[in-house]
Amino acid sequence: MVTAEEIQQNGYRTLADILRSVRGFYVTSDRTYSFLGVRGFGLPGDYNTRVLLMIDGHRSNDNIYDQAMLGTEFPLDVDLIERVEVIRGPSSSLYGSNAFFAVINVITKRGHDINGLELSFDAGSFDSFKGRASYGGKFKGAQTLLSGSFYDSAGQTLFFPEFNTPANNNGITRNTDYDRYHDLLWTTSFRNFTLQAVDNRREKGIPTAPFGTTFDDPENHAIDQHQYVDLSYQAAIGHAWELSARTYYDRYGYDATWPYSVGGPNVDYARGQRWGSELQLSRTFWQKHRLTFGSELRDNFQQDQKNYNTTPVVVYIDDRRTSWMGAGFAQDEYAITRRLTVNAGFRYDRYTRYGGSTNPRVGLIYRPFEVTSLKLLYGSAFRVPNVYEAYYGNNTGSNGLYLLNPLLNPESTKNVEAVWEQKLGNRFQFSSDVFRDYISNLISLEEDPLTGLVMNNNAAKARSTGVEFEVGGRFSGGLHGSLSYTFTEAENQQTNHILVNSPRHIAKINLTAPLYRQRVFASMDGQYVDSRRSLAGNRVPAFPIFNVTLLGHALNKHWDLSGSVYNLFDRRYFDVAPQEDRQDALQEDGRNFRLKLTWNFRGKQ
Repeated sequence: MVTAEEIQQNGYRTLADILRSVRGFYVTSDRTYSFLGVRGFGLPGDYNTRVLLMIDGHRSNDNIYDQAMLGTEFPLDVDLIERVEVIRGPSSSLYGSNAFFAVINVITKRGHDINGLELSFDAGSFDSFKGRASYGGKFKGAQTLLSGSFYDSAGQTLFFPEFNTPANNNGITRNTDYDRYHDLLWTTSFRNFTLQAVDNRREKGIPTAPFGTTFDDPENHAIDQHQYVDLSYQAAIGHAWELSARTYYDRYGYDATWPYSVGGPNVDYARGQRWGSELQLSRTFWQKHRLTFGSELRDNFQQDQKNYNTTPVVVYIDDRRTSWMGAGFAQDEYAITRRLTVNAGFRYDRYTRYGGSTNPRVGLIYRPFEVTSLKLLYGSAFRVPNVYEAYYGNNTGSNGLYLLNPLLNPESTKNVEAVWEQKLGNRFQFSSDVFRDYISNLISLEEDPLTGLVMNNNAAKARSTGVEFEVGGRFSGGLHGSLSYTFTEAENQQTNHILVNSPRHIAKINLTAPLYRQRVFASMDGQYVDSRRSLAGNRVPAFPIFNVTLLGHALNKHWDLSGSVYNLFDRRYFDVAPQEDRQDALQEDGRNFRLKLTWNFRGKQ
């Protein structure tokens, strides 16, 4: 778990920054989106579909690409995050599709956390500016938080040696790396009801010239929009049952312009809408069983994709679909003895296009001592193909790149895991984790040898084996932090090759020290990511990155001032490029900085 205090002290700017600090996770950027790798799986072309991202329990993955937005495309300001909860391993027994390798639940702040007016402004490298205004408070049994943010970055002047010709400005591109967004959050709670609304629009310039588009053209850009309204209810029924229910409406929009030197620009378009409802009941029976039952219904009443040229108008893809799913699940936490507990559950999901899937999860938890916990876990998970993977393209490939494949089958995984958690005195804790994942029907892009075009196929079986260690705690002087290491070997079982973009070794360190009472803090976080194989079979070098932040907290009771330097030692490092880029690897940001000022005027508690 990552808390609001840790987010502030470490100067994290996006959800991707937060997840970089989490044990075993790694983030790849194609300079448009941020992609999360988990347990050695970070395949290029996967839009974070194997991770379920939720905001206060609301599913955030869209219904076109199943994409979990993590970078500046994430629909909330990170200043509004109270904590980020991470569940590792397959969790389809409770959450269904996309809960494949991890579930991430972002818990937002409420009105009492702001308790007044709060204004924030920051400026940083690459002509980047961001502002936020938030107001929160309690009113006669209700509490409300209303917050809006904006961000504008001119981006960098970049050099790509793959385009180093006079016709392509000698590989130099300017004014194409821009990034802009605005977002709005409104949360109101009254008694047992909570109403939440989110509105977000983000526009990102694409400097890498993917899909053979014109290099150094600022018209190369993508726009993502995400809006939702969620009404939830939580209450105790009688003296035994606990009820949790929600209903929601979601809308997702995507628009991209791909400029070409011949034939005019190409336009990519997607629109998704859905509504859904969830119900969950819990109660304790006979003092030893904690039973939970639940159901879910989701209606994707719009899943549209379109691709066309504008001059002259030529339509390559015009696909309109609808779908629905329903699910039911049950879970029992059975305390066999005071020290031994069994947690067992299963979930059944049914999809209109892919039929049914049943996924169990069983955990045996043994606590031989008050400070020691041993867990043995088994679970399975699945992921249904999204409409982009199955239906973006046509049978002739006349759209220039993709062949459709409506015969895709769901992916599935089985996981075995052993966990040891140990408290070391009153200040420190240690954990270790040994796991093995077996993945079947892995969906990935493959080139058709007859046409040279690409198509999503259930191409392979894969296996991931790994071990993780983490130790963290707080010293008597206030110094606190954590140190973690992960070894993973994720390989294609048919070729016995390590998967693309899969590092064997990941190490992380995080330290925060109070410099003056509890008002001035210095923080350092670092990540080491091992070398990875690119799509062309080359090795992308390993790299260490260190970031530092100095925070003056509650200066003069109302002001917070912080300064952060990212990539402190100006390390030159690369990420694996996706299939649509001419580049095999993309150089990421060098040393950069941010200054941030927050003013808050608190009301009476």
